[in-house]
Amino acid sequence: VKCEHSTRLLRREALPSLHLCNHLVPMSPCRYYEGGASSVYFWDLEGESFAACVLLKKDAEEKKKLQSGNWDAIHVVEVRPVRPKVAAYKLTTTIMLRISTSHAVGNNPGTLNLSGSLTRQKEEELAVSDTAAHVANMGRLIEEMENRMRDTVQSIYFGKTKSVVDGLYRAQGADMSQKKDMLAAALMSEMALKKKG
Repeated sequence: VKCEHSTRLLRREALPSLHLCNHLVPMSPCRYYEGGASSVYFWDLEGESFAACVLLKKDAEEKKKLQSGNWDAIHVVEVRPVRPKVAAYKLTTTIMLRISTSHAVGNNPGTLNLSGSLTRQKEEELAVSDTAAHVANMGRLIEEMENRMRDTVQSIYFGKTKSVVDGLYRAQGADMSQKKDMLAAALMSEMALKKKG
């Protein structure tokens, strides 16, 4: 399993818990994606606020009917202190997905290309006992959001696409069956006319 990771600090001084990010974030592609790449960027906002962007990328390996595909996740977290020991987190996540599969109906080979993006946002106030708590809070928010979005993609988008594709195959099969019946009826009619003649 190949995992790549980089962290970039876009801040005047070291952010709290940056050393923890260097150890925790690289585990994400290895743990959840069975390989992949990740990058983390931090930058200052006004006052004590800061933001981070966590990028995760996984390219799918060719298997069975899957020819190619990739999953790109972009998580942007804004962190703003609201009162002592409490911070407001605003997470904006975009998932971009692309897959290409091979399909065949009878002797007719074909491919299905599916791509799209999904964006969701969540805001939550969480306790911050020390500066290391930011990393844990951001990690939990990102993990929950990505799991929720993955379930949405799997159940709604893949489920709906499968339903539409299955309907097309059934429609094509029904159309072919109807054509066969019409041809058989025409042949029977011709044969009946020849017998009379």
